[in-house]
Amino acid sequence: MRAAACAAAAWLDLGDGEEAAKCAQEAVDAYTQLPPARRPYSQINGIKIDLAAAYLGMSDRDAAIHTLGDVLTLPPEKRNTSLTGRMTRVRHVLGGSPWTHDHEARQLAEAVSGWLTDKSPVLLN
Repeated sequence: MRAAACAAAAWLDLGDGEEAAKCAQEAVDAYTQLPPARRPYSQINGIKIDLAAAYLGMSDRDAAIHTLGDVLTLPPEKRNTSLTGRMTRVRHVLGGSPWTHDHEARQLAEAVSGWLTDKSPVLLN
């Protein structure tokens, strides 16, 4: 699980969305096999954020929106430094091409910015 998550982050740093998505999905799948009480929320949500970033790197906005759905509803007290750092990467990706003129991507960018600065959960339609 951890190795796949680390590999996903490394592939993101190298700009390879496809490999990052493959590794991140492998990690998400492994973590969700654990009993709910043993699932580490920070690691799982961090991987989901990385998976969303990978989808954006592959120009799959809809998959990114779907993947971030649960993360964007995390209460403020669960938004730790690791998660906010990863979410900042997503916000940065959404600020560039091809997303600047995509209405739904702009909405996602606004939700992400709100998540990073707001005191209440952000919900997407």
